[in-house]
Amino acid sequence: MSTLQITWKRQRFHLAYTEPTLATTTLAHLKRQCSEITGVPIHAMKLSVTGAVMKDDSATLASYGLRPGSKVTLIGNKSEEALHSSGSNEEGRLISQIQGLLDKTHREITPKLREFEGEVHNYVTNPSNSDLKQRGKLTNLRNYLNEQLMQALFALDGVVCSSEFDRARNTRKAAVKETQMILDRLDAASAKLSDVKEHQ
Repeated sequence: MSTLQITWKRQRFHLAYTEPTLATTTLAHLKRQCSEITGVPIHAMKLSVTGAVMKDDSATLASYGLRPGSKVTLIGNKSEEALHSSGSNEEGRLISQIQGLLDKTHREITPKLREFEGEVHNYVTNPSNSDLKQRGKLTNLRNYLNEQLMQALFALDGVVCSSEFDRARNTRKAAVKETQMILDRLDAASAKLSDVKEHQ
């Protein structure tokens, strides 16, 4: 798996990135991802690679020399409100964060998965109308969805829940299971596509 390793204090988490996405994704986007996972405000965050702080939010990650496997250090603290919140408020924040990540998956990925499943069905049931262009489109969409779902799983994995936060841990477990089920749907549709390719 092509990932960036993000280190924040004593925590580490991974974000799925390939060479093409590193060439088009900006530093600002990476900061937003890190903020969602850690709770560190973007304005109070610094990201560094090999000791150098990346400052231009509009620059692509590739322009900073990042490649799959690169290690990025996150510098910054949570907001004062988060730091001084009670255990109950902290657990509530974690649950909201997890639900937000899952909502994002349903909002941005699930509709495209339905589109992919429909296109694969048409491709499989009408092989005479299938062509290399359509196959390439489906392959690109499959790769995109797979990368986005893996990134969603990494984001959920990056939500650190203390052992005493049972509700947050259960919420994360359920969100991971639901995201994995969506990934299984993608794999099932991809298998149908591969089967057609093998028999053409």
